[in-house]
Amino acid sequence: MGWLIIGSVFFLFCLIGIAALFMPGAGDILVIGIVLLSLLLFCSIYLIVLGAKQVYKKKKRKALQKKLGAIDSATFTHIAGLPFADGAECNVLLDNEEYIFERTGTLVHLPFAKVQDVACKTKKEIQNNYVSSIGGAIGGAYLFGPIGAMIGGRTKKITNVKTEKFFMVAYEKDGETAYVAFDCQKAGWKGEKFTKAFHNQKSSTPQQVTL
Repeated sequence: MGWLIIGSVFFLFCLIGIAALFMPGAGDILVIGIVLLSLLLFCSIYLIVLGAKQVYKKKKRKALQKKLGAIDSATFTHIAGLPFADGAECNVLLDNEEYIFERTGTLVHLPFAKVQDVACKTKKEIQNNYVSSIGGAIGGAYLFGPIGAMIGGRTKKITNVKTEKFFMVAYEKDGETAYVAFDCQKAGWKGEKFTKAFHNQKSSTPQQVTL
């Protein structure tokens, strides 16, 4: 379909170029037409190649999802908490009992049993909640950890944070709370879905109470 559109536009420019030859100042018009056509072709080819890469990545992610038997998956940008480079794209997979994080073949499993809380929040929501929680963990603001510090204004890194939506996981590691955070701006609805999945699973798990 993309190549059909490009071919049609190319044909249209050819007709315009031929017509321009019989008009006063044909040389200048033809040069302008060739430049515009070149730019159009470059942009079109770039968009087609970019689209093909996205399709390939999606198919590869879906294949991994099927292989691992996961319920759903998405591609987020890693911010902090995993043995991946900051700013690197990685796959986040949702399973019945865990989150799985993958990049270039490396898998990191995080069982729900270790997860303390999960949230998918915008930058503004984090800023408001983090500021209001100074002096105490109000509304689960402890979850935001280093992300809350970056966005809430406690470090200079706030000037470098441009992400508008974050998927964040707080979990227990060696007796302390650790954090994993992603930029999910391009697939915010997946971040919301992964958050609800954990909370739904948690609420349906039988609780044992000793009086």
